[in-house]
Amino acid sequence: MEVFDKWLSAELKPFKRDFDQIKVTKQRCLGCSSKLITWILDFDPQFTYPDWELGKCNDCGKLNLIQIENARSFQPKTFTLIKSFKRSEFSKEAVLNELLKLEKK
Repeated sequence: MEVFDKWLSAELKPFKRDFDQIKVTKQRCLGCSSKLITWILDFDPQFTYPDWELGKCNDCGKLNLIQIENARSFQPKTFTLIKSFKRSEFSKEAVLNELLKLEKK
């Protein structure tokens, strides 16, 4: 665990924040069940994140709809952001249809 703490400290140094201020969210990849980890850098319980995010798992490459809630800023750790969709313009169903189209390419 000490090695992980040192690594985490080095990763977070650019953000100059206490570890207590960073929230971590996790969800399972639909392809390989690995954890898709997001660091929430600016958490606000009154804020609704305005976009749907599609992320590509770094382990298997499967596209996933990433759940971002109450975050003004975040950093993906175990996936790569592929595309954002404005919630005001796209329903969840429309985003899932886009995900299916992107997977077929």
